Amino acid sequence: MPEFPNSSSAVPTDRSRDRSPDLSPDSLPPVSRSPWGRFLGLKLALGLLLAVVLRLDFWAYESQDFALFLQPWYEFIQENGRFFALQEDFFNYNPSYIYLLVLWSYLFPQFSALTVVKSIGVVLDLVGAYWVLRWVGASGVSGVSGTEGAIDRGGWRWGAIAAVTLLLTPTVVLNGSYWGQCDMGYTVAVLAGLYGLGQGAPRWGLVGLTLGLALKLQAVFTFPVLGVLLLQGKGLRWRDLWVMPVTYGVTLVPAAIAGHPWGDLLTVYWRQFNTYDRLTLNAPSLYQWLPQADYGTFTRLGLILAGAATLGLIWQVVCRYDRLSAVQLLQVALGFNLLLPWLLPKMHDRYLFSADILALTLAFVRPRFAAVAVATIGISLGSYAPYLLGREVVSLKGLAIVLGIVVIEVWWDLLKRGKIPDQA
Repeated sequence: MPEFPNSSSAVPTDRSRDRSPDLSPDSLPPVSRSPWGRFLGLKLALGLLLAVVLRLDFWAYESQDFALFLQPWYEFIQENGRFFALQEDFFNYNPSYIYLLVLWSYLFPQFSALTVVKSIGVVLDLVGAYWVLRWVGASGVSGVSGTEGAIDRGGWRWGAIAAVTLLLTPTVVLNGSYWGQCDMGYTVAVLAGLYGLGQGAPRWGLVGLTLGLALKLQAVFTFPVLGVLLLQGKGLRWRDLWVMPVTYGVTLVPAAIAGHPWGDLLTVYWRQFNTYDRLTLNAPSLYQWLPQADYGTFTRLGLILAGAATLGLIWQVVCRYDRLSAVQLLQVALGFNLLLPWLLPKMHDRYLFSADILALTLAFVRPRFAAVAVATIGISLGSYAPYLLGREVVSLKGLAIVLGIVVIEVWWDLLKRGKIPDQA
């Protein structure tokens, strides 16, 4: 599989130059001089062991979501012919995740519902670690070591460190192994899609992003990057977009074959959108300050605001960059995955999950984003508390303020490094 070009070769003009420090191999000190380079294998093994221990410690916990939704779904699958249970309207997800439950029912029929849900989460975490490894390793850059920010040679070494770090990230551990959620599924697809777009395989990139959408609607937070690439006219063509409806349609075929009505399959996200009539469900968004009594008005205004901000930022990126390098593409994706959950109404506590993973990946590729990654994961973790602990550990309004600062920092960093061409 081809690797990412270095940023210097991928960005041919000043308008798209990434002015980060020189991270070429010749500029990096030997591995042996870095503290990370000593006993790296042992450190990674201990990190993996800790990741396993944490997941085993959380294994027996049954969340309310599991008790109300996932357990009944899996039991229904077992009691109604496994695959053929898909003909019934017993789930409110897109069927892609339900396919995993069906598959596990065939592969591991002796597993309890809890073990099925948690083991799927572990598998998705491992796949996520693989894609973070690919991103960091193939980018040919590395992370931070020591107080002076020394850079170690060898992207693949840092890719391994990034992968283990992902498995130890608090929101990752809590999301799958404690809460029993599957947000890593769509995030993995988003990472794979961005990887394909970044390495010059646009159709495979579109397949990845569409598979993310087929798993969770939150994958649309990344879709504005497609608008940037299409308007730049480089790396993605309008005629490639046929891949998306075809891929999405294919994900619905198994459920349709089982007998599930196409109308229900095609409208699942519309029904999800209308399920909750609250402006925020523990999300650190602007709506922490807005009255719930004005739900209808602020929902419409919020959608307009988010749409206008998205279009404006797409235009700014297109004006300032002739072409995005793979790393810049990752930063644009992070920017939208932070911005949209902050501006949109009806956001949930877990909707920053993909931003957590993108920020972590970007921090290992560009060390200057380490603080952004820590802040993003901290905000996301604080948002989990009201549901998992029944109380706010940190004020959600305070978290919303910090998230706004992070949004501004990510976009300011991107736009200031681009350059609007002189007007004639």
